[in-house]
Amino acid sequence: MEIAIDRIVGRKVLDITGRVLGSVGHLLVDTESWAISAFQLRLRRKAARDMGVRWSFFRVPTLEVPTGLVMAASDAIILRAELSDLQPLAPADQPVPEAALAH
Repeated sequence: MEIAIDRIVGRKVLDITGRVLGSVGHLLVDTESWAISAFQLRLRRKAARDMGVRWSFFRVPTLEVPTGLVMAASDAIILRAELSDLQPLAPADQPVPEAALAH
């Protein structure tokens, strides 16, 4: 099955438990094989907070998710991992204040 890249951008991304993590940003293409190697996951506020990453309207945190973690793709992208499994992909330069984690 083939799908146009512009139809993937903006789709919801869910983890294996069905939790909505965010949406697809841009796609990263390997220029040697012309295969999509990863995609940008634009995190929702709650998912970012649960990962310990700062979130704002002006700077939505993103993760670079390898396509090997994609289990299915149709109206939404379903990952074969939970949110906690994506923790190593989180940007280390955006810690959340401790008070925000208490909510």
